[in-house]
Amino acid sequence: MKKLLIILTCGLLFATNLNAQSGTTGDLSWSIANDTLRIRVTAPTGTVTMNNFNFDFNNWVTAAPWGTHRDSFSVAIIEERVISIGNRAFMNLTGLTSVTIPSSVTMIGNQAFNNCTGLTYIVNEATTPQNLGFGVFDRVVLANATLRVPPGAGFSFSGAEGWVLFSCIIEEVEGDCIAPAMEGISGDLTWSIANDTLRIRVTAPTGTEAMNNFDFDMGVTAPWDARRDSFSVAIIEERVTSIGNNAFFGGTGLTSVTIPNSVTSIGSQAFWSTGLTYVVNDATTPQNLDFGVFSDVPLANATLRVPVGAGRSFADARGWTLFGCIIEEVEGDCIAPAMEGISGNLSWSIANDTLRIRVTAPTGTATMNNFGSISVGDGIGLTSAPWGRSRDFFSVAIIEERVTTVGGMAFLGCTGLTSIVIGNSLTSIGSEAFQRTTNLTSVTMLNSTPPTLGTNVFQNSNPERCLYVPPRAKEAYTNWGGFTCIRELVFRITFDPNGGTVNPTLGTTGEGGRLAFLPTPTRNEYTFTGWFTDTVGGTQITTNTVFNADDTIFAQWSEASNIVETHGRASLHVHPNPVTNELHITYDWQSGDVVELFDMNGRRVFSQRVAVETQCIASLQSGTFTIDMSPFPNGNYILRIGNRIAKIVKR
Repeated sequence: MKKLLIILTCGLLFATNLNAQSGTTGDLSWSIANDTLRIRVTAPTGTVTMNNFNFDFNNWVTAAPWGTHRDSFSVAIIEERVISIGNRAFMNLTGLTSVTIPSSVTMIGNQAFNNCTGLTYIVNEATTPQNLGFGVFDRVVLANATLRVPPGAGFSFSGAEGWVLFSCIIEEVEGDCIAPAMEGISGDLTWSIANDTLRIRVTAPTGTEAMNNFDFDMGVTAPWDARRDSFSVAIIEERVTSIGNNAFFGGTGLTSVTIPNSVTSIGSQAFWSTGLTYVVNDATTPQNLDFGVFSDVPLANATLRVPVGAGRSFADARGWTLFGCIIEEVEGDCIAPAMEGISGNLSWSIANDTLRIRVTAPTGTATMNNFGSISVGDGIGLTSAPWGRSRDFFSVAIIEERVTTVGGMAFLGCTGLTSIVIGNSLTSIGSEAFQRTTNLTSVTMLNSTPPTLGTNVFQNSNPERCLYVPPRAKEAYTNWGGFTCIRELVFRITFDPNGGTVNPTLGTTGEGGRLAFLPTPTRNEYTFTGWFTDTVGGTQITTNTVFNADDTIFAQWSEASNIVETHGRASLHVHPNPVTNELHITYDWQSGDVVELFDMNGRRVFSQRVAVETQCIASLQSGTFTIDMSPFPNGNYILRIGNRIAKIVKR
């Protein structure tokens, strides 16, 4: 019985520990009572830092020991002598509504209050704003939260990074909200707002400084962001060397910005979705632009003003080229969009409504760069490729031989593009390369092997566009690029009569790249011997010849006579020659002679054994045999009687 009692007692003690509402973590102790979590230093004297914590993915809450008791408190009080709040200390405590932070705390760790969606009231007893790690208040609706600070500290907090985002900062329990700060410090820069203008300058009297980057996704925004409704103009002064990531992200009221000559780089998404219409850039050399600097900014409606002589450089530079107007004076004329340039190892030029892209080097192959997207308004993206700003000057794009790739987003948003011709060297097309080419009607691929495709290559393109492929390549291109219209290429074949006459002078290939027919040219006193690849010699062309490009073929001739000498018999005479209707043949006929007529493709079009009683197609009268030539097409024919021949020209 005693053993059983001991076992039961131990079990009860163990269960009590599982549900304990107090404990220690490092040199701190914690307890929960009356809906309140208290955290204090265990030792009677000295200061202590709070541990950093991981995230408990099983319970989806901070791994701090009080995390499993999140339903037991809505208030957290951190007592004096605690000098830091650890990483993720209260992460995902959605029932937490109020926190008290002592004056001893100087640092709040990464994501400490991340996703504390119920947090609406913070008492901060520090007179100097604490340093914040990244994402401290991420997903906390600070626009609905109040921050209470000691008397006299309100102004400091209202201008400090992170703290500035609280909608109301008070210095008394029931005090009025502190007016938003119109100046402050951000790293080594100071900022101030007055007369609708934000000014950012280097704090030190000498030297240069870079602007901080701001991690918008983690809740770290520029301190002036909370005051975005107080300015529409931003002036960044000399000695600032960079514009940080997300520095003006989402500032839809920002219409004008001045960038000094000292700035050499602009961070990612710096002006994303702003209302910019006018940019003064004092640099003579275009700055490097990171990802999405001007995304969702309607640059087609914006003006960029640059120093005298710098216009062409900016007009050709990635990102800057997309401004609708680039000027070199306050009231100057817009710099004309570039009509040629260099992009990586490729050169490009626009003439006669056609963009041509070719390899710059005289030999070898080259790949095309990948490009980004620049907004032209209403969330619509346009390629950042250098020919993007000149999109209104071409409707045809030809990517020549030796170019092996089409870069991602290369023609994104080029709505005026109607036709693309891509050379035989191409092996791949990047993602979104032809996205939103809404007027594209034809894509011509000269490679019989389909190039590999990235994602969304033809998304939101004209659904009725047709794909033209080399002869016998239709099957290989089935299901390629979402085309429902796939046709074999039609080539233009010019017929050069080479001294004669021919009608028609131009033919087009049909199925399999072949000509359906070959016309018969005429030339006085010459016999047509066939179509060839050259005026003399070359390869003979027939209706079985497969063409893979536009080409010219040439008629070849041999001299001919209307009188054919015979041996032992009277000469063979044909007249008239050329003939329009009736052809008369005079000859010393013998029983069994056969009259045959062939076209220039070697096909026999007439055959008749000569007999006095023959009355159907020809008649024999006084040694003359007559053929009615009117049913036959104009052209050259060969008349044969036994081993004797004569050339006949029908007109």
